Amino acid sequence: MANTIKLKRSSTASDTPSAGDLEVGELAVNTADAKLFTKHTDNSIKEISGTGGGGGLSNVVEDTTPQLGGVLDTNGNNIEFGDSTGAEVNRLKFGAGDDLEIYHDGSNSVIRDAGTGNLVLRASEANFKNAAGTEFTAKFIQDGAAELYYDNAKKLETTADGVDIISTDDGNAIGPKLHLYRNSASPADFDDIGALYFTGNDSGGNRQDYAYISAKLNDDGDGSEDGLISVFSQVQGAAVQHLNCLSGRTSVYGQLYLAPSTIYSDPHIMFEGSTSNGFETTLNVTNPTADNTITLPDATGTVALQNQTINAQTGTTYTTVLSDAGKLVTLSNASAITLTIPPNSSVAYATGTRIDFIQIGAGQVTVAGGTGVTVNSTPTLKFRAQHSAASCIKIGTDTWQLVGDLAES
Repeated sequence: MANTIKLKRSSTASDTPSAGDLEVGELAVNTADAKLFTKHTDNSIKEISGTGGGGGLSNVVEDTTPQLGGVLDTNGNNIEFGDSTGAEVNRLKFGAGDDLEIYHDGSNSVIRDAGTGNLVLRASEANFKNAAGTEFTAKFIQDGAAELYYDNAKKLETTADGVDIISTDDGNAIGPKLHLYRNSASPADFDDIGALYFTGNDSGGNRQDYAYISAKLNDDGDGSEDGLISVFSQVQGAAVQHLNCLSGRTSVYGQLYLAPSTIYSDPHIMFEGSTSNGFETTLNVTNPTADNTITLPDATGTVALQNQTINAQTGTTYTTVLSDAGKLVTLSNASAITLTIPPNSSVAYATGTRIDFIQIGAGQVTVAGGTGVTVNSTPTLKFRAQHSAASCIKIGTDTWQLVGDLAES
């Protein structure tokens, strides 16, 4: 079959023939661009030779199964992908089953590992930075630390012994901080809001929580918030509470054992008063040579110390006051002295209260009860002589017992 080849040409750069210029199979050449065109059976114009007149494929879109015969050299240009709108659109894929994909979905850049196995990043030091490349967000160092950063400042670093939480603040603010934050949308009183556990293995190879510090939300009222913190440890296989801190009070459960240390050889308890000043009260014990027990009675009162407080009175009458409980009241006058014990309605001494008295002067002391008060004694309510001593003990609401060196009549 004879064919007629009609060559058409153009010397105008970028000039492309139209479908009406050519017959199917007819060729046209652009001599300025060194490009060859033909009309396809679908009535479209196809370019069949590239710039420079060399042979080969000029439009990869035309080949639905292209293959590389060697290394792809970008010749200083980029390989660009548009936004991916689906699984088969603008994605770089790896693996026989498209196991790994890299793409941008229009909002996020995605590395997707959807196949078997793990996504492994290999580096002697892997650094993560911000988009500008000016700040670190994380570092992972071979045979070394893993580091996390906030605003380019290192805040956490793993070490051979554990983890360091780091603050470089040189002011008086608290730092570093470790927050266990329970971000609940509906908090309620007595919610458990976090715990710090200390865990190891037992002799059977079982994982065991040996101790923990827990926290509760005791009151979630806005402006009246209360927190509770407790300390627990394992005792004979069960968690036992030892310490509880709530509303400014610390409760100790079980025994409180004070032992000497390298700083204090004499363990003691120190009390600060209602005002923070340079004066404290220290409770100390003499080094024991045996196991001793001190039992406090089921009663309210003031503990009398060896150094008893003295209230010196020099008048001819005196009515005891509440602060006399546990004290020594001295009574000194040349004339007779009347000592009155007031009723419970005016001075509410605790039952069991004891007040000591000494007649210092020559004036004899006579003890009398206030309105409704009974003072019992034998043989009388009078001190025997100068320098006689007696004690008055409250045994009922308005009943007292006088004992000591009393006169016969």
